[in-house]
Amino acid sequence: MLQVKSPPAAAIPAAPDTGSRLEKSPPSGDAAAFDSALLEPLAAYAQVRSAGFGGWADTGMYIGTQLGRYPQVHRVASPGADRRQLTFFPRRMSGFYLNPRPARADFLFTQDEGGNEQYGLRLYDLKTGNARGLGAPPGRVDGPVWNDSGSRFAYSHTPSGSDRWDIRVGGIDGKDTLALSMPGTWAPMEFSPDGRWLLVQRYVSASQADLHVLCLEDGWLTPVAPMDKGAFSDNAVWIRRPGPQASAREIPWAIAFTSDRDGASHRIFLALPQSHAPSGPSPADAAVQAPQPLSPADRWDVEWLEASPDKRSLIYSLNEDGLSRLYKLDLTETGAGNARALKGMPAGIIHEIHFRPEAGKPGAAITEFGFTLNSAVSPGDAWSYDIAKEKAVRWTWSETGGLPPGSFREPQLIRYPSAEQAPAGADSPPIPAWIYRPDEKKFPGPRPVLILLHGGPEQQARPAFDPFLQYAVGVLGLAVIQPNVRGSSGYGRAWLRADDGFARMNSVRDVGALLKWIRTRTAGDGKAYLDSTRVAVSGRSYGGFLSLSALIEYGGSNSGHSALKAGISTVGITHFPTFLKQTSGYRRDLRRAEYGDERDPRMAAFLDSISPLTRVDRIHTPLLLCHGRNDPRVPYAESERVFAALKARKVPVWFLTFADEGHSVKDQDSQIAQWRVTAEFLARNLGLPAH
Repeated sequence: MLQVKSPPAAAIPAAPDTGSRLEKSPPSGDAAAFDSALLEPLAAYAQVRSAGFGGWADTGMYIGTQLGRYPQVHRVASPGADRRQLTFFPRRMSGFYLNPRPARADFLFTQDEGGNEQYGLRLYDLKTGNARGLGAPPGRVDGPVWNDSGSRFAYSHTPSGSDRWDIRVGGIDGKDTLALSMPGTWAPMEFSPDGRWLLVQRYVSASQADLHVLCLEDGWLTPVAPMDKGAFSDNAVWIRRPGPQASAREIPWAIAFTSDRDGASHRIFLALPQSHAPSGPSPADAAVQAPQPLSPADRWDVEWLEASPDKRSLIYSLNEDGLSRLYKLDLTETGAGNARALKGMPAGIIHEIHFRPEAGKPGAAITEFGFTLNSAVSPGDAWSYDIAKEKAVRWTWSETGGLPPGSFREPQLIRYPSAEQAPAGADSPPIPAWIYRPDEKKFPGPRPVLILLHGGPEQQARPAFDPFLQYAVGVLGLAVIQPNVRGSSGYGRAWLRADDGFARMNSVRDVGALLKWIRTRTAGDGKAYLDSTRVAVSGRSYGGFLSLSALIEYGGSNSGHSALKAGISTVGITHFPTFLKQTSGYRRDLRRAEYGDERDPRMAAFLDSISPLTRVDRIHTPLLLCHGRNDPRVPYAESERVFAALKARKVPVWFLTFADEGHSVKDQDSQIAQWRVTAEFLARNLGLPAH
C-alpha cells in the first residue's frame, strides 16, 4: 500500500511542449498532503493504445492508431499481422475517409490548427505518400462522403466569415461545385448508386432532424418523408426498391433510415421517394408518401445501419443499455423486413461498419464486413465478421501500456430513483448509471467516489474504455459512477427532451438524486462500500455546467445528500446567455434549439438565473477548471471568469489552460499533463491514498 509522504516542494511540472499552464489560488498551503508516487503509474495508462477500422485494402485493412504524438494511418495485412505505418503527419489529423475503391489507394483527411475546428480537406495518395488540396474554398469542412466509384465526394462547408452549412461536391480531379445553399445545418449522407442523387440531412437539434433527396443534376430537393417537427431522422441509405419498376416520377431506389417519428425509440423506416418528371420539377405541393416501418418496435434505439453492397439487406445495431447488439435485416420483394440477431459477435460498442468489396464484382452479395469494437476493459480494436460463417475475427491487439488487460475493472449497470420519484411509485423512471468499483482486496472499506458527467447534453455514458477512469479505479481506489441524467440519449424521446428549455435543472436534480443514493449504499452484509463523505464531481462541456451546478446545489452538507469535496469543470458552460452569443456562429442556432433562445427576454432571464457564473458566490468547494484557449464551442472566457471570481473570494481553485488545444485535449503530451493535474487535485481533496 502507498504511504502518505510530505508534499513536494513544487507543483508537478507540465511537459515543456504542451503549452499548458497551471495557476493555483491560493498559491500555496494545500489542505492535504500528497503522495507523488500516485502519479508514477500514469505513464503506463497514458500508453494504452486503440485502433479504429478505417476501411478495406486490396489485401488487409486500413486502421487509424496513435503510436506517437498524433494519430496516423496504418495498414494491417491479415488478422494479427504487424501494423505498417503509412502516414507521418506533423500535426493532428481530425479524421480520414478511405476511398471505397481499394484500387484507387487514396483517402480524404481533415486537419485543423490547435483545436480551432476550422478543418481543411486534402487527399492523400497511398502509392506516392503525397497529399494535395482538392479545390475546397476557404472555410470549415465537415463529414465528407464518397460516391460508389470513388471519383467524387460531398461534404458540408461553412464559408469563412459565414454561419451557413452549405453542401459542396468535389472530385479527385480538383473540380469543386456548390450543390446546396439554404438556411439551416445541412450535411450529406450518401450518393445514390448511379451518383445522380444525394441523401442529405437538415439538423435542427438533438431531437429534430429531417431527410431530403437532392438531385445533383439540377438542384431539385424533396423531403424523404412528411415533415414531423417532433422527429429525429438519421442514418439514411439507399436500398433496393420493392415492387414493380419505378415510374418516370419515381427514383429507382428506396431509402432506409432511422427515426423516432412514430414512437419513443428510433426504428428503421422505408421511404419511396418521388422524383420530378423528365420535363421539369414536380409541383411544390406534391404529396410525399408516409414511410413504413422495417424493423420491429423496441424499447431500444437503432443507433446506426449499413446497407449491403447488393442493397438487399441491412446490418443495424440496437443500443441496448449502452451496448451494441447487431442484427441483419433481409428485405423482401414487398418491402417488408425479416430481422435476426448476428451470432458470435463480441460484446461492446460497435461502429465504423464497412463491407468488404469484391474486386470486379459490383453489387455482389458480400457477407463480410469490418468494424471497430470498444469495451470497458478493452481499448478500441479492428475486427471483421463473416455473416455466412457467423464468425467474428479480431485483427488488432492494441497495447495496454504494459498493464495486464485483466487488471481493468468492468462496470455494473445500476438504476437509482430520481428526486421526483415516489418511494413506491414510478412517476419518473429510475436513472441508469454505470458504476466501477475498485478491487476490494486492494482497497478495502468504503471508497471515495468520482461522479463523471457526460456532455452534449444529449450524449450517453456507455461502457467504453477510458484510461484515466481505469487509473482512478485501479490506482487511486475511487469508485467511479457515470449517470445518464435526463437529457441523455439512448433511452427514448421523452428522456432526451426531459431537460429542454425551462426544464434544464431536471438534470441537475438527477445529480442530487445520485448523491442521495450514494448515502444509502451498503454491501450485502450491511457494510457501506461507498464513502459518502468523500465525493467529487467532474464533467466536460455541458457536463461542466452540471458539475458546477452540483457544487452550487450540493457542495455543502445538505440534509439527505452526500457532501461534495471537490469539483472539476473542463471546457464547461458557465453563463448560458454569454455562451450562446459567443459560440461559433455555425453552431449558435443549434445550441439555441437545445438550451433556449437568449434573445427572448423571458428565456434570457431564466438562463441567467441558472448559470453558474450568476451563482458563483455559492461555490465554496475546491474546484479545478481546465480549458483550451482555441475552443470554438465554449469560449475560454467561460472558465476564466469563474476562476477570477473564486480567486477574488479566496476559494481554493486551480486553473489549467492549454495554448494549443480547443474543445478537446488531443495532443498526447497535453493529455498526460491534464491527467497529472487532475490526479493530484483529486488526491489532495479526497484525502488519497486512504484505505
